[in-house]
Amino acid sequence: LQDPLNAGLEYCTKIIESIYRKYQIGTMMSRADFWSLASEVALIRGALNIRHPQSHLTLRLQYLWGRHDCTNSPISHGPVGYPNGHGDYGEVIRVMRGMFQLS
Repeated sequence: LQDPLNAGLEYCTKIIESIYRKYQIGTMMSRADFWSLASEVALIRGALNIRHPQSHLTLRLQYLWGRHDCTNSPISHGPVGYPNGHGDYGEVIRVMRGMFQLS
């Protein structure tokens, strides 16, 4: 959360983290899987909240699990170089090549 691009996310992360701890979800799935699932729920809820007559948005998401948490999860010590939220395709490619050695 120290990254300035994450401004405003502290409120959401506290809620999600409190659910993870309160219900001991760590005994069922990794924190990484839980956060991925929470993001999919947010996308679905957001799609359901669209109230525009021309909106035909349908989300067909397939949830996959098996992620592993980092050793310091959920603590981050500064920016790690993820794609900029205002970036374009080139920004995503830069990160995929740099962080994950994908071509």
